[in-house]
Amino acid sequence: MQTDRRFRAWRRPVAAAAIAILFLQGCTGTMMRYSYGDQSDACFSFRDTLISTQEAFDTQIRDWTIIGAMGGLVAGVVTVMATGNRNPLLLLAPALVGAVGGYLVAVNRQGVEQEQLVAAVNADAATDRTTLNRAAEATRGLTDCRVEQMIAIRQGIEAGTMSTEEGRERLALIRKSIEGDREIVTTLLGRFGDKVDIFAGGIAVAEEVEQEVVLAGVRDYVPTVVDAPSARPSPSQPAPTPAVSGPTTTMQASTGVNVRSQPSTSGSVVGTLSAGQRVETAGLSDDGAWYVVEFRGAKRYVHRDYLATPGTVVATADTTRQTAGPTVDQSRRPPTRNEVEQLAVEQKEVQAESEARFDTLAADLEALEVLLS
Repeated sequence: MQTDRRFRAWRRPVAAAAIAILFLQGCTGTMMRYSYGDQSDACFSFRDTLISTQEAFDTQIRDWTIIGAMGGLVAGVVTVMATGNRNPLLLLAPALVGAVGGYLVAVNRQGVEQEQLVAAVNADAATDRTTLNRAAEATRGLTDCRVEQMIAIRQGIEAGTMSTEEGRERLALIRKSIEGDREIVTTLLGRFGDKVDIFAGGIAVAEEVEQEVVLAGVRDYVPTVVDAPSARPSPSQPAPTPAVSGPTTTMQASTGVNVRSQPSTSGSVVGTLSAGQRVETAGLSDDGAWYVVEFRGAKRYVHRDYLATPGTVVATADTTRQTAGPTVDQSRRPPTRNEVEQLAVEQKEVQAESEARFDTLAADLEALEVLLS
């Protein structure tokens, strides 16, 4: 591999600057856990997934930066300025330049030859796509959890089990928690953006092109966010119909199925049951086509074709979290040529969806605050 010769002109001052910036960046994950690692938080499990991912990324990027600086592989700023030659790495943020050099050294230490470098970079990007998907699921779970907390306040007030003053106090704590949630998610998605730049820089070096060429097809992509039907009642909506009463029978879903507010396909979807999930039923609707079920403390309906007696063979459960709310219209995705471009596209989409989800939470907070005023 010719990386050492290609970047021998890099200077130690630039390397030191890169190390300092990335070292400070690497402390962010630790600070996040210190600030937002309260295990008594009902939504902590989702936060923990996000913070742990950020900590791993911070360590990885910091290590690459140090390797790049110590090996003299930080960007050839002095050479570029002296000769006027254009180096693809010059287009990267200064703090990431050393990380690209260190990343290439790390790849080279794994025995990857020059001609295999692009494939190795794409393999790493594919791994990060899987990590990004987990982070997206954790973010959805986190925002859904906050909605549940707000719904609990609304229901407590209406049931007379919670005073208005207590409701306000709890809502203030939820608002503070959501502010922290947003910071955690925004910071982590920024790290994914850093990884995209590092991978793109690696391909730029391998193919001897500018980094902008590597991401040219997706750089201007702006995801379109659409509103999916709500899987939960809004915290500001009236309480749902009371739960079923009288004798009940336990049934289980034979496959993933929608739970509706009325015994009709025109009834709004208020949630889903996964394959094998059990639910209490209280007879059938008047037309005999829908089971009356107790779902999240309310009277709801599931079509009879999708419920069976426990023990019946059911389809394999989908392990993907079924949730609703703002989502991205993936039909408008630009075509991608490699895993790095695909990671860049998906990072933009998760960021857009997350921002929309937190904006929705903010609106829910304001609506509930008005009701409690």
